[in-house]
Amino acid sequence: MNDTTPSPTPTNKPALQLSLSWRTLTILLLAVIAAMTFAWKPWTKPTAARTITVQGEATITAVPDKYDFQPTFAGADLKAVTATGNEAVARLKKLGVKDTDIKTAISSAGTMNPDPAYESPLMYPRPTSNTSTYTITLTVRDKTLAQKVSDYLATTPATGQVTPSASFNKDTAAKLDLDARSKASDNAKSKATVTAKQLGAHLGKVITISDVSNGGIYPMTGTEGTMPPQPAKAAAGPTVQPGTNEVNYSFTVEFELK
Repeated sequence: MNDTTPSPTPTNKPALQLSLSWRTLTILLLAVIAAMTFAWKPWTKPTAARTITVQGEATITAVPDKYDFQPTFAGADLKAVTATGNEAVARLKKLGVKDTDIKTAISSAGTMNPDPAYESPLMYPRPTSNTSTYTITLTVRDKTLAQKVSDYLATTPATGQVTPSASFNKDTAAKLDLDARSKASDNAKSKATVTAKQLGAHLGKVITISDVSNGGIYPMTGTEGTMPPQPAKAAAGPTVQPGTNEVNYSFTVEFELK
């Protein structure tokens, strides 16, 4: 007996489902890309960030605490000049100047003139005089001692820096520099805040800083250290009056504007 049941007709449902899945995924991806493109708006030019640049400045005034001397003894006799210089060093130490704060330098040079005994006198000079010098470089970190040194040098035949040049010790200069930086920072922020407010904006974060370093130390008033070198002739030296020095500092800072 023959089976006359018709065989099932084949279908393409899996292929159709797969095709629909890829089509849906493609549509979703295109939608995402379109949304991202609209959000980024690559056809528009980027807006430049608003910033403000100001210069912070500060000046600090302080009394110097370092006194430098550089007396020089000179003469034709090297031995005599050396003895005078050594005696001066001994007296300075006795006054209270530390060994580590004293440096000495001795030099001797002759003045050369042509010797007429030779046909070419410029090629065969002869010494006609001799000058020897004994230079003492010393530093004092106390005004009272500086006055004693000045008084003593006034009684000697020394020339050069017989009155002190006033400045700051290293530690003092470093502290003043930090103080000046702090004040300059406050100055920069105050300037930027006022300007931003006038422009209807608010001050944001710091963008860049250009450190211009210490602007230098300048004497505000005349001091003995600024007097020209001169021989000490008086029985007592000039009164040590260091005056005050200025420490200047400035830098440039750029702020964001909101």
